[in-house]
Amino acid sequence: MNAIVVLVASQPQIVEPLIDSVRPLFADIAEQLPLGFGIGEFGPDGQAVLARRPILQPPIHPDFAQLKQSKTGGIALVQARSIATRSYSPDETLPLKHKKWLWAMADDLDAKADPEAPPPAIPEFLLNQRRSSLPAEEAFLQFLAFVADRRIIEPAGTTATDMQRCLRDALSLLHIRNSPRPGQPLSYIAAAAHAHAVAVFSLGRALWMRTVGDPPDSALDERLRVPLGHRVKRGVVLSTVDPRNHSWQVLEAPVQLLVDSLGRYRVTVPAAPKATPEIN
Repeated sequence: MNAIVVLVASQPQIVEPLIDSVRPLFADIAEQLPLGFGIGEFGPDGQAVLARRPILQPPIHPDFAQLKQSKTGGIALVQARSIATRSYSPDETLPLKHKKWLWAMADDLDAKADPEAPPPAIPEFLLNQRRSSLPAEEAFLQFLAFVADRRIIEPAGTTATDMQRCLRDALSLLHIRNSPRPGQPLSYIAAAAHAHAVAVFSLGRALWMRTVGDPPDSALDERLRVPLGHRVKRGVVLSTVDPRNHSWQVLEAPVQLLVDSLGRYRVTVPAAPKATPEIN
């Protein structure tokens, strides 16, 4: 069982309440041993920071100490996934990262092609970051290939719309390439994040969302930037684990979700995946 939790806090004061709200979620996966947890967040300079911690003994919960000490609020991804053996490998623990990007994925796309063969049209400087042949990493590199091809690899110049389109196009391409046999539809959730926003694409699986603080706005500023004087205390938590709590809103798949670093969100229903041209 793979699980993803996304935390978005507009200010440091609400990081701890967000963490407390997700602790019960991990009780449901406590028996899925052995597990590895990957925790990724963004430092004050906007760089992605990973805190990889293998959890091979009870109690099963990720170490949130680093997040609780956060001075900036911001965005964090947590992923729990099964590990093939009790010998821990960092490459088996997501989120993956490339400089200022974080990535997490549940229910990996089934790779029909040779997993050792590099996906096409991915720049060499990205292939050099490859750490495993996991289908989730193939999807991440394909996403970054679209980002690089459109010359928006640096998050500061990336709009929320850009990010959502790259995620949609990459997953649509892989969806077509890995189309399953009839009666076996693909089911996955993928989340891509930088210091300004999180984009989530869910196909075949529900996603749960909880907001805290002031009611979030329905619209996202195109460049996700608001003067500091307008910052408010808001937070959004997303989970692939059913919290069994009425205070959480369920988003039925398929769904696309954008959340900015101020806790504002936008939910849309994507069109059915269709073929996307290869990057030349």
